[in-house]
Amino acid sequence: YNVLHDHQKSYGYQIAVCSEDATAVIKKVTYNAATNTFTGFSLPLERGIPVARYFQTDSFDELKNWFENKDKTDYLNVHMVQPLIASSPYSSPFLLAAYGISNNFKAIDVLNRWIWMFEKSKQSNVRIVAFSTDCDPRYLLAMRLATSFFAKFVNISLCDRKDVLEIDLPKDWSAWFFMQTRQVFFCFQDPIHLCTKLRNRMLSKKATMLIGNEVVSIEVLMKLIETKSKPVHGLVKTDIEPKDRQNFKACIKLSNDDVLAALEDIDGSQATRVYLRLLRSVVLAYVEHNTSIIDRIYHSWFSVFLCRIWQTWLQIIDEKDILGYRVETKKNLFITGPALFSIELNAHSLLAVCLLVCQHKLLDSALSISNYSSQPCEATFRLTRSMSGAFSSVVNFTTDQFLKRAVTYDEGEIYSSNDESDEEVATNVNSSSKPEEDSSEDENDLPCISSSGKHQFNGMRVTDTISSSLTNSYFCVEIDNKKKYIHKQTACWLLTDNKANLSADRLKRVQQGSR
Repeated sequence: YNVLHDHQKSYGYQIAVCSEDATAVIKKVTYNAATNTFTGFSLPLERGIPVARYFQTDSFDELKNWFENKDKTDYLNVHMVQPLIASSPYSSPFLLAAYGISNNFKAIDVLNRWIWMFEKSKQSNVRIVAFSTDCDPRYLLAMRLATSFFAKFVNISLCDRKDVLEIDLPKDWSAWFFMQTRQVFFCFQDPIHLCTKLRNRMLSKKATMLIGNEVVSIEVLMKLIETKSKPVHGLVKTDIEPKDRQNFKACIKLSNDDVLAALEDIDGSQATRVYLRLLRSVVLAYVEHNTSIIDRIYHSWFSVFLCRIWQTWLQIIDEKDILGYRVETKKNLFITGPALFSIELNAHSLLAVCLLVCQHKLLDSALSISNYSSQPCEATFRLTRSMSGAFSSVVNFTTDQFLKRAVTYDEGEIYSSNDESDEEVATNVNSSSKPEEDSSEDENDLPCISSSGKHQFNGMRVTDTISSSLTNSYFCVEIDNKKKYIHKQTACWLLTDNKANLSADRLKRVQQGSR
């Protein structure tokens, strides 16, 4: 946060959006000599905050115990700060934090972390206006708890804080505006993730979304592709391929005005056109850079009222009217609950920000709505994967590799092994170095390692003596009854019993991470 303070002074901004996202990483433990820590283990959380430099030890046995009993990092969690600057609406985001986590966290951990980050950012003269992330159920619940949007956590009352932003809401708006008028910060579900969720629901074989007497159907779109020439609609069959679940470009193409116009000539397409208009409104409200603020408000609330009318209609129709659609419950005739809450939450947050700007409680730069997303995190992941090098086939990374690529370290402080290999390739430490005296060390309690009589350890940092400057980077062990010093990265290599890998394909990577 000292770096954030320096960044704030350099660019002169006062408000920002903080985004959070995670990506699957290769499970591999490595040693970082610069910080004398082992990275690759899942950091424990205290009130949602990862404990810094938790995995530090000078005991080989303790490291061995960690390898046997501690969870390895499944995901890399990243926090980005997007400055909101009126004169530079597309300024570069700032990498605030990155650390390895497992998938075992709760919504309350997320909420506590956001509150802590909000307070620490204020100390750096930056007010976080909103947090943005994807539609993970835990993040969504944390957003609802933070804004008290049909959810309340009794142990935390954010609306009673002195630094709240209070919205002067017109009285007659309370019939349809459901967010509390006192908010510390707002929350936005990433609109690109929301769009892909809406598209995936349309392509799902389990859902049969019913609007009036018609269903939202990919068969209608297939008929359009087959009966009309490509220049009319611009679609290809892969745009309605359900296997590619993260294809945002397909969302743009499907909701294009040309597609909506072409569908008017296709029988039974009205429900599909209504649904694609919903998708189009989400894009125009939150993703498009050139949408005016009044149009953003219109499209965000068009999507809200469309969903409310649709859901209300489904609730009041007779059960016998849906018998022919082969669904177990009415829920399968509608969009998913997380998608509905995301549409509602984003629209309320957008309108609240606009009202606060009009009431001079937020700066005009807060109206850069297209910056309220978690795409800076996604861009950081893509950039990191592209930094493997011209002659490297590695497109994924470990936690330690990400940190090294994201931060410029002093080369003199880096002692860890080659990032792309599990083999120990560093040269031996000079065995003639002055031995490190340690009168407190009990040689009878040294960890024992068997080398089956091997005395030469070429390519591995195992030596008889070390200089005092390298003490923190070595374990003192007993190899075949002889006292040796083994580098901590070599110890990681020794204790690693399999080579972890991660698919280069995004879909398979997500499936690996969710196991």
